Amino acid sequence: MNKDNQTPVPGQEPENEIRQQDVSDVTEEKAAETEKAEMPEDNTPKAEAHGKKKHRGVSRKFRYGTLSTVLTLVVVAAVVLVNVVASLLNDRFPLNLDLTSDKLFTLSEESRQVAQSIDTDIDVVVFAGEENFSDATTDSTAGSIMRQFYELMKQYETQSGGHVKTTYLDVVANPTLASQYSEYEVQSGDILFIGNGKHKKANINDLASYNTSSYYSTTISGSQVEKIVASNLVNISSEYTPVVALLTGHDEASYSLQGIQSVLSANNYEVREIDITGSEELGDDIDTVVIAAPSKDYTDDEIKKIREWMNNGGNLGRNLAVFVNYQADCPNLYEYLNVDFGIEVTNNIIIETDVNRQYAYNQYYLYGDIADTDYTGNSAGDKKALTMVTRQLLTHRESDTSSTLFNTDLITYSDSAQLVTLQEALGMNENSEGEAVVTPFEPEETPVVGTAMATRWETGEDGESRTSHVLVSGSQDLVNSGLLSSMTTVNNEEFTLDLFGEMTGNQETVNISTQSLDQATLSFSGGQALVIGFGIFTIGLPAVTLIICLVVFLRRRHL
Repeated sequence: MNKDNQTPVPGQEPENEIRQQDVSDVTEEKAAETEKAEMPEDNTPKAEAHGKKKHRGVSRKFRYGTLSTVLTLVVVAAVVLVNVVASLLNDRFPLNLDLTSDKLFTLSEESRQVAQSIDTDIDVVVFAGEENFSDATTDSTAGSIMRQFYELMKQYETQSGGHVKTTYLDVVANPTLASQYSEYEVQSGDILFIGNGKHKKANINDLASYNTSSYYSTTISGSQVEKIVASNLVNISSEYTPVVALLTGHDEASYSLQGIQSVLSANNYEVREIDITGSEELGDDIDTVVIAAPSKDYTDDEIKKIREWMNNGGNLGRNLAVFVNYQADCPNLYEYLNVDFGIEVTNNIIIETDVNRQYAYNQYYLYGDIADTDYTGNSAGDKKALTMVTRQLLTHRESDTSSTLFNTDLITYSDSAQLVTLQEALGMNENSEGEAVVTPFEPEETPVVGTAMATRWETGEDGESRTSHVLVSGSQDLVNSGLLSSMTTVNNEEFTLDLFGEMTGNQETVNISTQSLDQATLSFSGGQALVIGFGIFTIGLPAVTLIICLVVFLRRRHL
C-alpha cells in the first residue's frame, strides 16, 4: 500500500499539520518576546520614541573612546609623577652628565671609597659666594676647577650618606658671616673642614697645580680638587694621625721642606717644625723625624740627641728619614747613618747615559726603578721615580729580614747608569785651558742605588716585636712639590707615601693623581639648565606624550 494514499483515521489530525502548528506557535512566541524587549518602559515602541535609529546597548565606539581617554589621562599623570619623583631624587642623589675624557666632574673610585668610609659629620665651609662655583664656565681652566669642586662636593654628600655638608659664605658681600669662625683665622677664599674634634684649612688656590717653568708667568697645569678634598676629609675623619717633625737649623733646602710638608700634611700626618739647634726636645708623641737636605753638618750633641730619641730607651718604634743635599759635606751625619744603620752616602753622583731614561735630556735628571718590596706595595710597577742630581748610596747590610738589622734597596738605576765624582759634577775639576773636566766611570756595585731603607727590630720581654726604620734618599728632590705637581707619569709621591705609611703604620692616605684640564668639557649655564630641565622634561615630554595619546584616540574613535 502506498503510504501517501493512506486514509486518515477519523478523529486524528494528520502528523504534518501538527508539526506546522508547533513551528507556528514557537515563531509567534519568539516574535512576542522580541517586541516586548524593544518596547520602552512606557510601552512606546523604540522606533516611535527614538526615530528610526535603533541602539543595541553600549556602542563599540563609546567603549573604545572611553578607554582611550582613561589611558591618556593615566599616561599623562604617570609622566608628571615620574618628573616629580625624578626631581626629588635628583635633589637627594644628583645626576650629572660627564662627557669629559678624564671624568673631571665624577668622583674617582678612590674618592668614592673615602666618602663611603666617613662615619662622622664633617662640615666643609667655603668662604666665597656659591655662584662663583655653580655658575663657573668650563671654557677656562680656572672655571673648570671651580665647577669641578662644586659638582664633586654634591657627590661627596651623596656618597657619604649626608655626613659631608658644604656651606658657601660670601664674606666679601657680608663680612659678618665669618665671625663665628674667627678662632680658625679664616679669610676670603679659604676652605675649612671641621669635624671629629679637628679642623683643616685649605684655600681655593690649592685646588690647582701650577706650571712655574716660565720666568714671566705662572699657568694652571692641572686640577688638585679631588686630592685636596679627599685628603682633608681623611685627615678629619681618621682616629689616628702620626706626628712628623721636620728638623731645621742647618740651612735646609726650602723646596725640600715645603715638598715633604705638602705631601704629608695632605695625607693624614701632623707636621711640625723643630729647630734642632735650639732647646726644644724631640717629644715622645713624635713618630718620625725628617732631615731635609741640610747644607751644614750636625754637631756631635745633635747626633746624640737623635740617637737617643731613636733608641727610645730600648723600645725602638721610631723612624728617621734623611734626604741628602748633594752639594753638602756632612761627615758627622753620614757617619751616623753608616755606622748605626749600614747605609753609606758616597761622594759619587749618578748620571744616566741612556737618553730614554733622562728627564729633559739632562744626564743628571734620572728615571729610577722602584723596587718591588714590602714597603712599596702601591708604587712599584711600570711607573718610575724621578730623582734630580742623586748621590750614590751603598748598603752594607744584607736584605735578610731575619736579621735584626737589614737593608732594602728601594730606587735603583739601569745598567746604563754611570758615576762621576762630586767634585767633577760641581765643575771643580778643570783642565789647563780652564774647562770643566768630567770623567764618568763604571760603578763597582750594581745595580746603582739612590734610595734605601734600614730596618732594625727586636722582640721585647713581653714577646712583642718592635721596629724602627731609617729612610735615606740620595736625592733632595725626591719630594719636590713644585716639580712633581704637574707630572702624572712618575710615582714619587706615591712612593713617599708608601714608605711613610709602612714606617708609621698610617694607611689613611690618598693616592689621587693630578688631573689634566686639557680636554673637551660639556657644561650648561643656568638658563640652559632651566630650558633643558623644565622645558624638556617638565613640559616637553608630557606634551609630546599627550599629543601621541590624542592621535591614537582620534584614530580609534572611528572604529
